[in-house]
Amino acid sequence: MKRRSERAFTLVELLVVIGIIGILVGIFLPAVQKIRSTSRRTQCSVNLRNLGLAAINYEAANQKLPRGMQLPTAIPATTVDELFGWSTSLLPMLEQNAAFDVLKPEPEISILDRATDPADGAEVIKVLHTQIPVYNCPSDTTSTTLNRYRTASSAIQFMAKSNYVAANDTGLPRAVREIGTLRAPNGAFHGLKGVTFTAIEDGATNTILFAERMYHGVNQENNLDLSNGSLQFGSRGLGQANDTQFGCAGRINFFSSFIDNDIGEHGVSSAHQGGVFVVAADGSTHFISEGIQTSYSDTITNTTSPTQSSEFGVWERLIAIADSQVVNILE
Repeated sequence: MKRRSERAFTLVELLVVIGIIGILVGIFLPAVQKIRSTSRRTQCSVNLRNLGLAAINYEAANQKLPRGMQLPTAIPATTVDELFGWSTSLLPMLEQNAAFDVLKPEPEISILDRATDPADGAEVIKVLHTQIPVYNCPSDTTSTTLNRYRTASSAIQFMAKSNYVAANDTGLPRAVREIGTLRAPNGAFHGLKGVTFTAIEDGATNTILFAERMYHGVNQENNLDLSNGSLQFGSRGLGQANDTQFGCAGRINFFSSFIDNDIGEHGVSSAHQGGVFVVAADGSTHFISEGIQTSYSDTITNTTSPTQSSEFGVWERLIAIADSQVVNILE
């Protein structure tokens, strides 16, 4: 009996197969990438919704929203120690009771105080180094490491990053400012007191609670390496009270290395093309276009804030809780 000979692929046939595979990869890879991008955007929106619901539940339990940061009433003009912020207060509402119990945040005690406590400072630092998924946008892959905390000589050295900041102000000058800060709050989160929902006169549906901020969204100059990555258990910045701005004033996705770029340093930004996700005080999430009307200049060297509420753009009106200029966030 004759045995059948096995026929091998010719070089031409092999090249044709490789070409077909290449075409299929070219067709399906963009689709896969789009699906992944959509999934990341969805997860970011879910994160913000969870933060919004946590804030709503906190207000229901305490009759007020958490303070933006635990600003002591007797704090000096500046303080070198980072302060516990709203993200710490919301931990129990996000099923992070264990982390909250370790941190033991109090208004008169800074993060550094807790980190250097001889009794449990090591456990505190461990929690500060641990990233919590709900505080991180999966689209922001600019850093998978930890934020530098003040100086490398600090007991903490690094802190887990976050991508979400709370609405504090629109840059509007006011007669009374928070002690130790450069701004006066007119958003939903203050440093010296918790805001009640009854104080949100413009309506929960029309007022922003939280928005996004990219890690290192602003170029690093003059020790601004924390400028656009809010701290996990702080409000924002470099450890100075006047650098822990947790507002979202200014234009969206405005990146610049200009040293006085208040819009970039204190503004909002995201890894999502064209805008940022926000959550309103009713728990609804929305994608806000970076082209939304704002009172801020679009030039690098001019970051002049509005001097009165009548100068607000749509963006500022969505941040201010009681400026009597109601804007429907869905418009």
